[in-house]
Amino acid sequence: MARSQVALDAVTCAFCGAKVREDRVRCLRCGKPLVAAATAAAQYSARLMKLLAGAGVLAAVALAGVVALRPSPQTARLMPSLTSAAEAAPVRPPVEPRASEAAPAFLRPTSAFEGALAGQGAYQRGDVSGALEHYRQAVQLEPNNPELLNNLGQVLVRAGRAREATDYFDRAIGLAPGVWAYHFNRGRAFAVLEQWGQALASYREAQQLFPDDYVTQFNLAQALRGSGDLPAAIQAYERAIQLAPGQADFHLSHGLALEAASRPAEAVAAYRRFLDLASDSPEADRVKGRIAELTGTGPPSAPGAQP
Repeated sequence: MARSQVALDAVTCAFCGAKVREDRVRCLRCGKPLVAAATAAAQYSARLMKLLAGAGVLAAVALAGVVALRPSPQTARLMPSLTSAAEAAPVRPPVEPRASEAAPAFLRPTSAFEGALAGQGAYQRGDVSGALEHYRQAVQLEPNNPELLNNLGQVLVRAGRAREATDYFDRAIGLAPGVWAYHFNRGRAFAVLEQWGQALASYREAQQLFPDDYVTQFNLAQALRGSGDLPAAIQAYERAIQLAPGQADFHLSHGLALEAASRPAEAVAAYRRFLDLASDSPEADRVKGRIAELTGTGPPSAPGAQP
């Protein structure tokens, strides 16, 4: 079968981590050329191997997974980047590593690159305090590197210090205002703080940079709902669903907003679409109960209960 007759694969942008159809020339999220991904990865791996050259074969093997980490060059020098926050994963308490997982001594930062590399490794292991230490040292060495500032901000949010993180996102945006991820991450930090006005402003900036990003649209809807603007939130949820109709949680959140807006029939329809997509979800039984209550086919749920 000819290539034009089969489904195109998605490739990962080396700059922002977005999944983009492979026939695209540029990333829809950050605008960087997709052809740069392979070159950037090769340069990153070559530099990393030089860094590990004095550590011996065993150390290189132990860190083989690091070589495959996504590079994210925002300045002339490549800097390791944290995984994109586009998935908007919930903030979890810091997890301290076991003693055997402590960062090897030879990766203690003597340059911003090494500090970022060690910070990335610590973050991936769940060592939030170690990641903070390494990224702070890296930022001290290169205070005008927006990717380092953004990564430090992400670690601070993960550590439950979203207020402090916003300053670093502001600095990253000041240095590179056209990068979607910096605005998105700033919006997420303000959403964690429940400062909805500032969260909305950041998400809207991110939306302007990447209008068709369904995660940005969904987070915008969540912030609108948090701010109490239900009509606008419902419209934003509907736009997110248009962009990604298979995301079950979008339908559930849409239904909750519709129910809060006293539109029960539409809420039931949204809940049923959620069940069609996620019938085995842990939320499924509660959603079924809510549908039964709203349609008058079952006993009422407890006051204030939500699916």
